[in-house]
Amino acid sequence: MSAQSFEAILDGIAAKDDKAEWGFSFGQTSAGFWTVLSGIGGAEAGDAPRQPASRYERSGETIRQRVAEPPAPPAPPSIDPRDIRRDLGLANALTPKDLMLCRRAFARANHPDCAPLAFREQANIRMQIANRLVDEALARLRPGTGAQAQG
Repeated sequence: MSAQSFEAILDGIAAKDDKAEWGFSFGQTSAGFWTVLSGIGGAEAGDAPRQPASRYERSGETIRQRVAEPPAPPAPPSIDPRDIRRDLGLANALTPKDLMLCRRAFARANHPDCAPLAFREQANIRMQIANRLVDEALARLRPGTGAQAQG
C-alpha cells in the first residue's frame, strides 16, 4: 500500500479525468476537510490513537453536563376550595349561564380522566369541590333558594 495521503489520491483521480467538474468540486472544500480525511487510517503501528478535542473538553464541560435534566414532576393539584374557586372564575360569573360555562371549562381542564394516575384521586376531589361550589353559587342566584330566601 502506498503512503500517499487521501488528498493526493483524489488529486490523481481528478488529474486523470478530463471533466472540469472535478477540479471545481475539490476547490469548494476547505483545507481542514482534507486534513481530517488524510488523518483517517493514517496512524502508523504503535501510534497512540488520536482523541479528537471536542468543544466540551475545551470548555471543561462534560457531555453529561450538557444533557438536559428531566423535567420536575408536576405538582399535585390543589384541593383547597379557595384555589378551586379562583380556578373556576366564580368571581366573574354573574348569571347561571356564566356559572355553567365556568363549570364546563374547569371540567375540561381538570377532569380526573385526564389527570396523571398519581393525581387521579386529588383530581376527583377537586372536581367534587368545584361542582359543589358551582351548585352553591347557582342556588344563591335562583329566587326562593339559598341566601336570598333566608333574607
